[in-house]
Amino acid sequence: MAEVLSGDEVSVYGRLIGLSASRFLFMGFLVNETQDRVASTAEALVAFADMSVRRVAPFPPDVAARIGALVAQHNALDWEAPLSGIMAA
Repeated sequence: MAEVLSGDEVSVYGRLIGLSASRFLFMGFLVNETQDRVASTAEALVAFADMSVRRVAPFPPDVAARIGALVAQHNALDWEAPLSGIMAA
């Protein structure tokens, strides 16, 4: 989205978008602070794996509650995340 040059100051931000029983949708932003521009975005769907059964499984209740609280906080922001529209939690 925008070039980052050697010596530019950058910041990385994350935003949780959605949550299901076993997945969450996350978006990351690389901001070029020197140019005051978003340099790059990344969108990822993350699944919880229970390694005792080696399968995707529901989040433990305490983990789901913490992720859910962050999703609610991030969804209350006053700007719309530029989602691809292909992925959903």
